[in-house]
Amino acid sequence: MRKFYLEIEDNFKNNESPSIKSLLSLLEVFLDRIFSDYDFLSPEDKMTFIKDAFENKALKQNMEYIDESVIVSTIHGSKGLEWDYVLMPDMEQYSMPNWHSLCGSCIYKSACNLVVNNRNEKKFLEALSVFYVGVTRARKQVFFSASRTRLKSDRTARNSNLSCMLKLAGITLVTPEEL
Repeated sequence: MRKFYLEIEDNFKNNESPSIKSLLSLLEVFLDRIFSDYDFLSPEDKMTFIKDAFENKALKQNMEYIDESVIVSTIHGSKGLEWDYVLMPDMEQYSMPNWHSLCGSCIYKSACNLVVNNRNEKKFLEALSVFYVGVTRARKQVFFSASRTRLKSDRTARNSNLSCMLKLAGITLVTPEEL
C-alpha cells in the first residue's frame, strides 16, 4: 500500500493545489487504517474494502482521522462525521436555504420570514433536513455567520436577510457586539 500511495503522490508532486494535498492526506490516512483498524480482514477482503471505498466515494469517512485544526466540507460531505466545533457560513436568504430549494417559492422575499403551509412543506422539510445535518455535526457548539450585504448576479450590492433557518424556535443568535 505504501508503494501505491507513493506512486499516486509522485503523479501529483508538481501540483500545489490545496485540494490535491487534502485528497492525498485523506488517501494516506485511509490506507494506513487498512493495516491498523482493518488488520483482521483477509487480503481479498481488504481489496474489496478499498475498491468499495473508491467506487462509493467514501474516503470522506476518514476525515475525522486527519490531523488538521480546520476541516472544510460541504454539509452533504460532512454527513456521518462530527467535530467539536462547526462553523456554518453564509446563513443568509438565498444561500441557506438556496433559491432552488425554498427561497425561490417563498412569498416573504424581502423579510425571509417563513410560514410553512401545504404549498411549501415538502421543500421546507428538505431544507430543514440539510440544515439539521449541518447543525448536528457539532459535538460542542455550532457557530453561524452571515453577511449584512450580498452581491447580486449583476455585481451590485444589496442588503441581505438572515436565513429563515436561523429564525426557527430553539436557535439563539448572538451578535458580535454581544460577545
